[in-house]
Amino acid sequence: MKLKAKYKVQHYPNEVGNDIDISICVQTYNQKDYIGKCLDQILKQKTSFKYEILLGEDDSSDGTREICIEYANKYPKKIRLFLHDRRNNIPINNKPSGRFNFIYNLLQVKGDFFCFCEGDDYWNYDLKLEEQVNFLNNNSDCVLCFAKAYVLNETNNTNYKQKKPYMPFPNLKNHSKIFFKDLLMQNPFATNTVVLRKEIINRLDDNFIYKTKVGDWFLYLEALKNGKHASYLDKEMGVYRITDTGTWASLENINRLIYKKNIYHSFYDYFQLKGEEIKIVDNALRQLNKKIDDEYMLQSKGIYFFKHIGKWGILGSIQLWLSFFKNFAVFCKKKLFG
Repeated sequence: MKLKAKYKVQHYPNEVGNDIDISICVQTYNQKDYIGKCLDQILKQKTSFKYEILLGEDDSSDGTREICIEYANKYPKKIRLFLHDRRNNIPINNKPSGRFNFIYNLLQVKGDFFCFCEGDDYWNYDLKLEEQVNFLNNNSDCVLCFAKAYVLNETNNTNYKQKKPYMPFPNLKNHSKIFFKDLLMQNPFATNTVVLRKEIINRLDDNFIYKTKVGDWFLYLEALKNGKHASYLDKEMGVYRITDTGTWASLENINRLIYKKNIYHSFYDYFQLKGEEIKIVDNALRQLNKKIDDEYMLQSKGIYFFKHIGKWGILGSIQLWLSFFKNFAVFCKKKLFG
């Protein structure tokens, strides 16, 4: 896997050694109100081994970079800070993304294990690394482990209003196993609770950088190929924060559904699915298509006009109303012509 950088990434001076057991990948961009909490909670970890924080700062404009430099100066034996240039950004769906930052951190991993904590999330269990690394060391057949995360909703989106542990598979018990086919159905992992073996990174190629729709889900699927499994640890270890500026939460529901549909479509060729795997994705797409049809119908009835009139005002709502007619036309065309 080779990352093409048009402009050099600045490696801030550090004193981190090479005898690292686990690398913690932190990607941040315009998160000045959150990045301090994220780093403080990581630095509270109680471990019997050495860890490093790979802090990728994506050329923020709100003061995040200055905060990261402060932490790098204060903890030079823990933090390796990478100062990025936005001109290296890799767009996904024609929009700027954190992909370059994400991949760059992966390529810097020194530890036998690695994990993630996005700059607006944080850990709430001081023994997280200790228990997860020990679990993987004692279970060589397991390629990654994950735990619960508390959902902290800071938006007005009613889909996220109820705060609860992030657990899409409600019947999981401690040490339950997740396999490749399970993960094709949906991604049950809160990213900031996952710990993986470094060997997974060595299996990735350039297609992972430039052809995958979402980095984390594809990474987990890559890890679980060839009969490998993930294990669930029944303990809350992280806080998953949802904000209005988040890539996923900022999308309207219809756009989230369409984006997820495109993800499922990309599974077929990328993972060269066969037999039951194809049936699983086919079924997931049927369910998504129904939800998309229902959403188009909901919009065509004008419900969103009244729902958003207070949020965007009369003019903004009229513009939204016009877009609904367009969506309804797409819906009708799909029903009539397939």
